[in-house]
Order: sequence, then structure tokens, then C-alpha cells
Amino acid sequence: MPYHRAFVIDHPGFWGRVGWLLPFVLFALVLALAAFAVVRYVEHATRTTTPPPASAGPDAALHQVRYRYATGQLSREEYFRLLVDLGAAPPPGAPEPSGAPPAAPEPHGPPPAGAAPSGAPPAPPVPPAG
Repeated sequence: MPYHRAFVIDHPGFWGRVGWLLPFVLFALVLALAAFAVVRYVEHATRTTTPPPASAGPDAALHQVRYRYATGQLSREEYFRLLVDLGAAPPPGAPEPSGAPPAAPEPHGPPPAGAAPSGAPPAPPVPPAG
């Protein structure tokens, strides 16, 4: 029986027909994996490290200061000073934070009858008649 060399040696089989494609497929998979890793790294680097809370409530210290002012435990000046110390913006019309207390506003119009002029000492009390 003659030896059929074409069927034994020259028959490519499955790996002979598709085997040349395997290195290209593996190289494409490695490139895709590298691209995926780079994209994930960039997304992670641009994301904020600590996201803001979903519902940020008021600061507990500011809440306590407002409560103490509302119940009368703090004066107006102490309240505004504590707001500034805690980093909150004071409401409009708040006195300037300084060492000296704010001056009292001048009354409008003439002084009432019998009142001493401003800057003068008050009149001594009049003893009752009798």
C-alpha cells in the first residue's frame, strides 16, 4: 500500500487553520485588559475621596448656640461672637466683632421733660412733701 504523505504531514487540522490567529487574540485581550485598568484608574483618581453626605444637617455646635440664645442663656453679643468663632456667617445687622461693646444708639427727638441732657449727671431725687 502506498504511503500517502499528503494526509499525514500536510493535513493542517484545526490548529493548523486557526492556530495562527491565537497569538493575535491573546494580544488583543492583553491590550483590552490594560485599557480597562487605565480607565478604572483615571475614574478612581478623578473621583472625590470623601463624597459629601447625602443630607448634611446643621452643625450641632451652631444648633446648641442658637438654642442657648433662644432660651436666654446667651446675650446678643455673646451669640454673635460664638457664631463667628464657630465659622458661621452672622446675620445682617450683627455688631462688628471687636473688643469694645457697640455704642448705644442715640435717641431721636427732644429729651422728655425733666430729663437731664445727655452727658450731664442725673438730677438728685426730690424728697416727698409731707
